[in-house]
Amino acid sequence: MRLPFSILFVALNVDVIPSGGESNVAFKTTSSRRAFTLIELLVVIAIIAILIALLLPAVQQAREAARRTQCKNNLKQLGLAMHNYADAAKVFPPGWVARGTSWGPNFCSTNGAVHQAPWTVMLLPYIEQAPLYNQLDLNVSFSGTSIEVQPPNRALIGNVKAFACPSDPDTNSQIGRLCYMAVMGGGAPECSVASGTRAMSRNGTMFPNSAISFRDLTDGSSNIFVIGESRYAQHDPAIPYRSWGASAKMDGSSFTACAAVAEEGINFRKTQNVHLTRGFSSWHIGGCHMLHGDGSVQFYSENMDLATYQRLAIRNDGLPIGGLP
Repeated sequence: MRLPFSILFVALNVDVIPSGGESNVAFKTTSSRRAFTLIELLVVIAIIAILIALLLPAVQQAREAARRTQCKNNLKQLGLAMHNYADAAKVFPPGWVARGTSWGPNFCSTNGAVHQAPWTVMLLPYIEQAPLYNQLDLNVSFSGTSIEVQPPNRALIGNVKAFACPSDPDTNSQIGRLCYMAVMGGGAPECSVASGTRAMSRNGTMFPNSAISFRDLTDGSSNIFVIGESRYAQHDPAIPYRSWGASAKMDGSSFTACAAVAEEGINFRKTQNVHLTRGFSSWHIGGCHMLHGDGSVQFYSENMDLATYQRLAIRNDGLPIGGLP
């Protein structure tokens, strides 16, 4: 069927314009473009900014969740290494090895002692760092009158992933960062120095010259802390040797670099300071991870009962506590 001429022109969207008795056909476009106004552009930019602002916290939380999981895995790896060490040596590694004629009578004073390898060094062969362990000289002092690792071992200190919490901002700036402390004990310290700022105990699992076995964990290995997180380790970018290789200062300050007492509550102090041996802490929000004697890792709230937290750091007080706080 053939369409009438007038309908065809309407369908084609054309105008018939008479000119000098003749008919010209002028075609018109059916659409036209116009630019965004300034207001429309600003609205779009504002919407994008709002979406980014809403998305950023979620991204940060996801990243922190991943870092927290990695931190927990680090402690699990250390727990497995400790069990393998205990299988071979029949005891847990000592907090650190202390030698010297002045060591013993005054337990809280590290003055004059030769402070050799800490527990971190003892575990190196069990965290796939045997080549590094074999290069270290275990018969010399690992710390001097300061807590920097001393030569000849100083040159061998590097980053060991299992010792560093990825949430710690100093992990990437300090060589050999250590974010985990051995648990010397809990509750009131056996002795303290420097006006009480630094504490030492021997009712835990790893302290100087300790030789604790599984049978000594009479409260049950699942109810006893052996390693905990710490954000208190002193950091100085100009001195990159305060690290997992350090043990304790050779003076009367009882300044240990690798072990602490569960005396103050978790995250009791928010900044790095000289009280690093009096408690455990982390860069995670709300608490810190603690490794138990059975190799399990739990995240403990900074608001948990202080007495419960202290008892969990003691190996044989006869007050076993099961489950989460």
